[in-house]
Amino acid sequence: MQIYFGKNIRLLRQNKNLNQTQLGDMFEVKNTTVGGWENGKSFPEFRVLVEMREYFGVDLERLIFSDLSAITMPTAEEPTGKYEKVPDNLEVERLRSELERVTEQLERLRGEVGKMGVMDARLQLLERQLELVLGELGRKKG
Repeated sequence: MQIYFGKNIRLLRQNKNLNQTQLGDMFEVKNTTVGGWENGKSFPEFRVLVEMREYFGVDLERLIFSDLSAITMPTAEEPTGKYEKVPDNLEVERLRSELERVTEQLERLRGEVGKMGVMDARLQLLERQLELVLGELGRKKG
């Protein structure tokens, strides 16, 4: 499995128009440490990885194992809102209505499953009683 962490950190840092010292200051490490990460000579502590994930908005798996240069990333000059659709009030209401509808369906299905469970238990009881009756009949014939 290929590791792209160093390449990705360099790309993300450059997209934010930061130098190694500025990025190092953000994560409380030296610029030489950032250089080591970017050159693949070292790897940050887990705490720093979590902070990077939050700062850059990239999950850890992609940060480490995906080549982010193949993905269009916003630069510091481009607002990230350009890449995200913010729902308007009408869309929020539509989504809320859809959520209520799905919740009602889920509750109805839970009720039906509960009824099926009771019916299944009754069926098992009847089958057991039938087995006992058949067993008694078999003994009486024999």
